[in-house]
Amino acid sequence: MKRGLRMKIKTKIKSSQAFYFIEFLSFYSLNLYYWYRYILRYNTDYASAEYRDTPTFLRGGKYAVVVVLAVLLVLAMLYFKKKVILGGPEIALVLFAAIMLIKSMYQRNYLLFFKMLIFALPAYGVMYMGDDPIQPFIRWFRIVYVYHIIYSAFEIFMYFTFGWMTGLAIPGLIRFGGGLDDPNGFSIFMIIPLCYFICNLIENGLFSRWLPHAIVAFVLFFITYSFSGYAGAVVMLLLIMVKYKNSARLVLVETIILVIVAVVIINHKDLIIHLYEHKKYSIQAHFEYMIVRYDSLAEFIFGSPQYQFSESLYAMVAVNYGFGALLLLFFFECSTIYIAYRNYMREHSIELFTVFAYQVVFMVTQVGIAYFVTVPVNYLYFLAVFMTLRVYRSHGREKYADARRMPTVA
Repeated sequence: MKRGLRMKIKTKIKSSQAFYFIEFLSFYSLNLYYWYRYILRYNTDYASAEYRDTPTFLRGGKYAVVVVLAVLLVLAMLYFKKKVILGGPEIALVLFAAIMLIKSMYQRNYLLFFKMLIFALPAYGVMYMGDDPIQPFIRWFRIVYVYHIIYSAFEIFMYFTFGWMTGLAIPGLIRFGGGLDDPNGFSIFMIIPLCYFICNLIENGLFSRWLPHAIVAFVLFFITYSFSGYAGAVVMLLLIMVKYKNSARLVLVETIILVIVAVVIINHKDLIIHLYEHKKYSIQAHFEYMIVRYDSLAEFIFGSPQYQFSESLYAMVAVNYGFGALLLLFFFECSTIYIAYRNYMREHSIELFTVFAYQVVFMVTQVGIAYFVTVPVNYLYFLAVFMTLRVYRSHGREKYADARRMPTVA
């Protein structure tokens, strides 16, 4: 009996280590994949006059990495006899994927299906990690965040010293995208540390050790000059206001933020006007992409027979895969956001609130940009989703009975 118990414990430890290793590889390989963009001047020909199209082996390399990671995950699940958990959110995601696959076969265009859903596979491994899957990712995220700080400092140095432009720079305005060399993607990535540092400032005092962290994060976020990122920050700040609505420090933080914004606007009004003049046509195009038109009832149900591109994820899904697919996607996103909120209500930790806020910002900003196909923020989104489900189920539904009576202020 004792021997059998020892074997069971040993198997459990090996299982946790296996999935820990897979997620370790997934997290670092995808978050650091774009190291070459700025250094080797690779992106697309429209990214900057100094850039060249990324070679095929690098452009497709991240998908090859994901396939390898997915295979490792499946093999680990088979070896340790892990069952696939199908709750409401997972069922909605599977049905959505099925509709996309069938319609992609009809349209003979699999690229969007592949880009949108394949990054969910390596993230799914978090479901089989230890009892507290959040702590390892906090440690890993810190390392990646420091990497982006160093990379951003290198970009700034190279620009002011040698005039090296970054990807997607606007004429007369340099935009920085960290180690991603992608201002829009990096701005959404920065929502995570921004939210975390601001919450710690409010809870621990404005002159705590979190102040320099918050300043650095704000600077890195601001110099992306990403309107979608700025919109996401507004959503994040609204959530923080609700969370700390009874906190006296919130008023002081809001005042400081407003003063900083006012100073930036006053001292850089010409720059802001230049940015708006350059981006206004892009903004107008984004709004036009949001409009969904159907020529028949069949298109409303099944989507367009020919693939149609859109900057807006939801318009792209509605047009190509039908209104039913859009509802499934909304259900998946909203249900996981609700569960993330329940997780936060139970423990009131800043980490769980950050996971919740990131999912909300990710969902809202996709009205304008399809972040589901932007690496690595799409992987981080699915990681946040499956981590949310893992935490929720580890506590058991019955333990949330008292959460409804808890206050919303941490």
